[in-house]
Amino acid sequence: MKVIFDNQIFAWQQKGGISRYFFELISRLQNDSDVEVELPFSYSRNEYLKKAPHPLRRWSLFDRRYFKGQWLLEWPWMRWSRQLNNRALSQQDYHILHPTYYDPYFLDLIGDRPFVVTVHDMIHELHPECFSAKIAEHERACKRQTVERAAHVIAISACTKKDLLRFIDVPEQKISVVYHGFPNHWNQLPDAAEKHLPYILFVGRREAYKGFHTLFEALAPLLKTFDLELICVGGEAFSSKEKARFKAHGLTTRVKQVNVTDTELKNLYTQAELFVFPSRYEGFGLPVLEAFACDCPVALSDTPCFREVAEDAAAYFDSNDPCSIRSVVEGLLRDSEWRGRLVDRGRKRKKKFSWEKCLQQTKSIYQNVLQSDPVV
Repeated sequence: MKVIFDNQIFAWQQKGGISRYFFELISRLQNDSDVEVELPFSYSRNEYLKKAPHPLRRWSLFDRRYFKGQWLLEWPWMRWSRQLNNRALSQQDYHILHPTYYDPYFLDLIGDRPFVVTVHDMIHELHPECFSAKIAEHERACKRQTVERAAHVIAISACTKKDLLRFIDVPEQKISVVYHGFPNHWNQLPDAAEKHLPYILFVGRREAYKGFHTLFEALAPLLKTFDLELICVGGEAFSSKEKARFKAHGLTTRVKQVNVTDTELKNLYTQAELFVFPSRYEGFGLPVLEAFACDCPVALSDTPCFREVAEDAAAYFDSNDPCSIRSVVEGLLRDSEWRGRLVDRGRKRKKKFSWEKCLQQTKSIYQNVLQSDPVV
């Protein structure tokens, strides 16, 4: 069985949950004797592929953060890589396509080859106010067309499946829930780690529905009371507006934004007082499993998706209410036994998730699709 993955997510996402999911899945399929994997492109700005072993490794002109005008320098290589991608799809020398995002450009290239699409969330449908009207409408239209034409759809949580059925008229039997995996390679942490002052950890982008600004207002008094820092991993550098807000609270030196390697991120989880995830909506939430893997206590928005993933291994708060966030976080900071119970439950909870299980379930979906829609 030959499976081809296109370049969509790897062309524009440097690192993040979606490209991490595909990288973990492709890496394991690559080592499966029943599957031949093809990535029909040569250039990628994605950190996972740039550091992957051969034959998954792809190259990029730049290894540091993006800068103004970078797209202009990269464009010829991106265009060439896309041409390679499209040529491979149009040759149809594969059994099944798994596009890495929702752009339906490939529908005119693949002929009668079936494809499986993974739906990661329904954020553009549920929270269109977080995007420009043009972007939200474009994303909704692409997703709808791709999902409706797919031979099968993978939803990364039961919550995502429920949201998908709410917005797109697709037979429920056409959708399978396949969870992300627990990062088991994180079990072995380096002995030597950079030491930090006590801190609360935030991971990911900070805009709109991610809830960071409400989180900061809630935590500002606690950072002073408990002499803590707030370390933000990933996302863009702090804006002038964010810096002004930190300064107004007298916390300019207490809030830090860093971009780190996987090893450094593991260390940050391991040493954190707790990890806080205030997002109002996620399709899954890989950082939750990352925190579990590093024995880091977890406090989450009280959303259906987080309840599904973490169950009783996290403390929950109302992400729209700074008082609720502050109360839960302060309670955790003052109660080491509560934090310890959450860590113990996280160790048990993480066993439900594995990339090996994700691999086997996804492979089974491919096989079922080919049995019902055989390709010669």
